[in-house]
Amino acid sequence: EQLNVSLEDERNHNKILKKKHQAAVKKEKVLNDQEVEQGIVVASHNFNFEELELG
Repeated sequence: EQLNVSLEDERNHNKILKKKHQAAVKKEKVLNDQEVEQGIVVASHNFNFEELELG
C-alpha cells in the first residue's frame, strides 16, 4: 500500500515538475525571442565594426 502511495506521489510530483518546466520553457522562449531581436541589432553593429577594422 505504501508503495502505491509513493508511486502516485511521484507521478503527481512529475506532473508538477513538467508544468513548471513547460512554463519555464515558455518564459525562456519569450526571453530568447527578445534576445534574438537584440542580437540581430548587435550582430549588425559588430559586422560593420569588423568591416571597418579590416578596411
